[in-house]
Amino acid sequence: MGLLKSLWQGFVGGADFTQLVTELFILEDKLLKITIPISNIVARQLPKEVNYPYRNRHWFNTKQKTHTHETYVHIYTELWMSLTIIGIFPSSVFRIKKIPDRINALYN
Repeated sequence: MGLLKSLWQGFVGGADFTQLVTELFILEDKLLKITIPISNIVARQLPKEVNYPYRNRHWFNTKQKTHTHETYVHIYTELWMSLTIIGIFPSSVFRIKKIPDRINALYN
C-alpha cells in the first residue's frame, strides 16, 4: 500500500515540517530569523557567517555574485531530498540582493 500511496502523491520524504530549526542572521541593525524544516540530507556543516554588513559597499562588492540580471550575496542554502518518480532536489536559497542606485526600492 505504501508504494501505491507514494506513486499517487508523487514523492516520499522531503521536508518534515514537524522538525523545525530557526536560523539567525544579523543584517547590520536588523535581525533576520528564518524558521525552516531540518534538512534530511547528512552533510558536512560549514561554518556560517551571521553578521552581514550589507550596506558596506566594499563588503558587498567583494562577496557579490551575479546571475542573469541579479546581483546578490549568498547567505544560506538548505537542501531536502525527496524520492520522486522524476528526481528533483528541492531547496531554499536566501540572498541579499542589490538594486541599481538609480532605483529607489523604498519609494511608496
